[in-house]
Amino acid sequence: MRKETQVYTIKGADGKEKKYTVKKGELVEVHDEPIDKKVLTPDEGRALLGLSRNTFMSLLYSGRIRAVKAGRRWLVPAEALDEFLGENR
Repeated sequence: MRKETQVYTIKGADGKEKKYTVKKGELVEVHDEPIDKKVLTPDEGRALLGLSRNTFMSLLYSGRIRAVKAGRRWLVPAEALDEFLGENR
């Protein structure tokens, strides 16, 4: 059984309404529209796949998920997640 997620609508200082939910005791913005980015951060990628940070980073280091390191940051091409999922069918 899946727990129902409570969504709160809050009006910002700019007058625009944004939707939030609570995850791990913190307010997190809810995005209704799909993410349409060419490059993701590891945190965005792991959230999309539903993996822990350690598991996702292990997959990056092993090369199972394609990524590049730019300075201190990892950049994960969005299609790399599709490639990874295609390998694991």
